[in-house]
Amino acid sequence: MLTEIEKRAQKFKPITLEEAKFLLNLEWDKFSKIMKLAREQADGIFGKRLYFHYTGNNYPALSLTGEKCALMCKHCKAELLKRLIPIRNNEELIKVCINLEKNGAIGCLLTGGCDTNAKVPIVEFVDGIREVKRRTNLGLIAHTGIINKNEASLLKNAGLDGILLDIVGSKETTREIYGIEIPEEKYRDSLIACQDSGIEIISPHICVGLHNGKLKHELNALEIIRAIEPTTIVIIALMPLIKTEIRSIRVRAEDVARIISIARLMFPQIGITLGCAKSSGEERARIDELGIKAGVSAIALPTERAIETAKKLGYEIKEVKTCCGVPG
Repeated sequence: MLTEIEKRAQKFKPITLEEAKFLLNLEWDKFSKIMKLAREQADGIFGKRLYFHYTGNNYPALSLTGEKCALMCKHCKAELLKRLIPIRNNEELIKVCINLEKNGAIGCLLTGGCDTNAKVPIVEFVDGIREVKRRTNLGLIAHTGIINKNEASLLKNAGLDGILLDIVGSKETTREIYGIEIPEEKYRDSLIACQDSGIEIISPHICVGLHNGKLKHELNALEIIRAIEPTTIVIIALMPLIKTEIRSIRVRAEDVARIISIARLMFPQIGITLGCAKSSGEERARIDELGIKAGVSAIALPTERAIETAKKLGYEIKEVKTCCGVPG
């Protein structure tokens, strides 16, 4: 099977789910050959360059629920929301966005906690989004959670530029981590709803190691994404957040690299981005290093190791001031 996979990749043809499963279980010393193949494939499509995304004040994240989240998932417990700019209503959204643009921002990520149906209440802010787009030149993208056709159309018509969707390929994983079962059809329908709405940017996210640090849902999540043609696919990794139940669990950099290379081979024409959520310390640096070798086309908030690795391997670095879900 390995020979067939290599032939397919060299012709820039996507590998099958069964082939992806085979690669996931390949011994690491043999998988290094697959990483090289994925990297060469990325270079063949996108050239020998990497996009490094730096957000900060250029593209800040706003929480439309403040620090509140009904799900309180095991891996987050709303801790990530505490780092964001809180927004309580449409008027506040408009005011904050106007001020952010005055201070140099070029866009904003709208996100927040989920309700018990795994939805961020983004639709409640349609009027605010429309007014922000009318009064500013900010790019607006949003984490929506599960979304239907009507909601996607409302957001598109309001002027939203892009949607980021966390895709989980196992209802056992959503039950274990989110506390609710979400069938894969919900994710597939959400992606199709976004595409049918005509929204410009659709960037699905996959969290490696979400199931208590284990690889479980990731390949099926990639298969779900095949329902559409995404703008880019963002690979992130379980974060060791201090106040969560699974704070001591760290995802192996090698596991992240496996998923990146497999994603590259499943989607040869699509950019694969290593997102900003990806562990910390030495493990984060190693994820960046292996991510480059595994075939990413972009990295959000790169470590010094990422910069060193890119230069050592002869890559042109393009710095962009946008969220990782926005292509460079």
